Parts: sequence; C-alpha cells; structure tokens
Amino acid sequence: MCPLTYTEPITGGEKFTNYLKYCATLPADIELINTGIKNMKSAEYFKQLTGRYPFIWSNYLASFENPNVKLIPPFEGGDKDIHKFVNGYTFLPAMPSAEDYNGMSWFTAADFMWNPENYSPDLSYQKAFYKSLPLASHTILKEYVD
Repeated sequence: MCPLTYTEPITGGEKFTNYLKYCATLPADIELINTGIKNMKSAEYFKQLTGRYPFIWSNYLASFENPNVKLIPPFEGGDKDIHKFVNGYTFLPAMPSAEDYNGMSWFTAADFMWNPENYSPDLSYQKAFYKSLPLASHTILKEYVD
C-alpha cells in the first residue's frame, strides 16, 4: 500500500506522522511503500512509526521527464546500507519518450541495486557511458563523464 502522501517521513509534519501511525494498524502482511525515503535514518523513523520497514519506490528516473534532457545524471539518492533497512527497492521509469540516450539511467540504477554498498555514481556513469554509446563517440564525449 502506498500512503497518500509522497514525502520524506522525517520532514512530513505532524499530519503525515499521524497518518503513518494509523498505517501501523494495518495487517502486518501489507507492505507500505514510500517514495520520499533516501537514507537509513528516514527508513528507521518510518519503521518506528509503522512497525515495518518501507518498500521504497524511487521516482528519481521519472523526475527527469523533460524532452530536452538527453542524459539523465547517475542515480543518487540512496545510502550505501539502505538495503539493510527496507523490504524492497524499485524505480519508476521515465516514459520511453523521455528516456535518456540508450537508457544510461537504467544502467546506473541497476548498478546501485546490484551492489549499493560499493556504488559510486561517477564510476557507474562512466561504465554506463561506455556500454551504451557507440565506440566512435567515446573519445569525443569522454570529457562529459570525466
């Protein structure tokens, strides 16, 4: 279940805090989704209020739904140990018409999901760059990722 307020629990205010406390009364087998959590402190606070760890639904990739954006920056927005404090983690993709060149954003998101403890946005972006772009463009665009 995704609570109606898309916000970070720590800064959500009293109304949101009370709403999350009410969500704690739901049966334990119902997972709670949150789109605002980006760090362990927030995930722990969510658990304190709801009695369960959140399932994170990241809108990071979808937030770049601008037809003028051709290269989405590498994924940033998760503590390296956040996987220890959540029930799951997924990404809402950008619309296909707004996806960056060759899906580079998906390479960086997948890299984070694969190994969050060792994830480096800069290194991930460089790897995505080399995997997704034609070999002939590597020299021309190398400065962009360095």
